[in-house]
Amino acid sequence: MLLLSLIWFNVLSTLYAYQRINAGDELSSRILYGARANITDYPFFAALSNCGAAIISDRWLVTAAHCVISNRGPVWVGGNNITSSQRYTYDKAVVHPQYQEIIFSIPINDIALLRLSRPLAFSNTVKAIKLPKQDYERNTIHAFAGKGTNERKERSNYLMTMNVRPVKQEECLSHVSIWLRSHLKPYLDYMSKVTICSARTEDKPGICFGDSGSALVRDNTLVGIASYISDTNCTTAKLGLFANVAPFVSWITSITGIK
Repeated sequence: MLLLSLIWFNVLSTLYAYQRINAGDELSSRILYGARANITDYPFFAALSNCGAAIISDRWLVTAAHCVISNRGPVWVGGNNITSSQRYTYDKAVVHPQYQEIIFSIPINDIALLRLSRPLAFSNTVKAIKLPKQDYERNTIHAFAGKGTNERKERSNYLMTMNVRPVKQEECLSHVSIWLRSHLKPYLDYMSKVTICSARTEDKPGICFGDSGSALVRDNTLVGIASYISDTNCTTAKLGLFANVAPFVSWITSITGIK
């Protein structure tokens, strides 16, 4: 799915797909070792040509900032593949003003907004997800759905899902060399506020290239936006890093007017 090579490892890898997708192609594939989902279970899911996104109103989507920088293509909603999806375009992209890449290209404040050119028609397959009113809950199970590269490096027609649990920063840092930890030290307090580190509930890899921008959710609330992973190789990346949406709600509201 998305991620950089482990923010906590030696190199990071953002999760946006390396290959562009033509309008006639199916959307890029799926979570490694995930379960097949239906768009009615995740009607807020939207697909970009290289990433995912989350519908937060009939005109606005949330995605990862690095996805917007690399994408100007259309948006697909309401289907498990392009054939069954509705095609939209967006006329405005707003990258968070403090988005940046630090050591080893680790992104922070990796969040952006897209304004659609025309309103969405809501249905059982196209719905907005709620913004959080408080920070995410630790030690609880969250769901993630996306269409990133699968374990066979193939593209799939299907939306895939998996369960993850947020983990403490100490658990993430336990995988990092002392050298890297020392270089990350100036950023750790801030990163702990704006980034969620997660592991699957099973001992398996998960998100991969193409999953960036897709939503981490709990109780129909947008918790995180996929940003990077713990290794340059998806098959060995056991940790996923997400932009924590809660600290950005006031910024989202100031741009979109969504309450």
